[in-house]
Amino acid sequence: MTTIDGSTEEHIARCLRALAAVKAAVGKKRRCSGTITCPNCQGQLAYSVAANGHTMGRCSTGGCVKWIE
Repeated sequence: MTTIDGSTEEHIARCLRALAAVKAAVGKKRRCSGTITCPNCQGQLAYSVAANGHTMGRCSTGGCVKWIE
């Protein structure tokens, strides 16, 4: 895994901050997608939420965050 600072723990913390920001932005909506400002680096965080509530996201800043849950 490539991260900005090389720390796995910091990468996990960044992903959790980003996930929390997405969940705050969409509330209980499902089957939606969009972009928000990344809480970690102020880049553009693209996300999508599936029908079952699982999310995926990726920041426009290389090495910041990306996840699929």
